[in-house]
Amino acid sequence: NSSKFSMADTSRPAEIPKKKMTIMTKAIIGGLAGALEITCAYPFEFTKVIMQLEKKYNSLGVFAVIKHTVKTNGFFGLYKGYNVLLTGAVPKAYVRFGVYEYLNKNIFVGDSVRSMFC
Repeated sequence: NSSKFSMADTSRPAEIPKKKMTIMTKAIIGGLAGALEITCAYPFEFTKVIMQLEKKYNSLGVFAVIKHTVKTNGFFGLYKGYNVLLTGAVPKAYVRFGVYEYLNKNIFVGDSVRSMFC
């Protein structure tokens, strides 16, 4: 009684074929990752800069400055100047990931080349 499936087949997960991503796709994902990073970290960066520039806020502490900013300017007050940083960060991450993938695929292909840099 030969069946298509045996008990041995169920113990292993099915292999899913991997689609290869292009360098462009990886670069775009890098740009999106950069945008996400900036979006999450920017309120703390904004707070740090306010505390450095304004001595009256320096002694309050991080959470007091965040609370004061939200109270006076709303939640999006924490993102004042965000667009400027985002405008630079996304292309930087896009280029960084794209160049890394290009070099990794086309330049650093042999062990002899990698051993020069690693």
